[in-house]
Amino acid sequence: MKFTFVVEVEVERERGKFATRDEISGQIQSTLEEADPGQYETENQGDYATASWDVNEQDKPQTKSRRRA
Repeated sequence: MKFTFVVEVEVERERGKFATRDEISGQIQSTLEEADPGQYETENQGDYATASWDVNEQDKPQTKSRRRA
């Protein structure tokens, strides 16, 4: 079975110098990759294991600029 979950993360700077979008994205991706749960047990005594795990950032949607007449 294959499942797809979408995780949306919004961050706010609390203190210190500003970081690039790429730097923050890398930190988020690293944290999500480490969250691999590995195994699952169901109510009907079924055992399942994570066969693959992939985390990818989606490109930021382009905003359309409006021309003013």
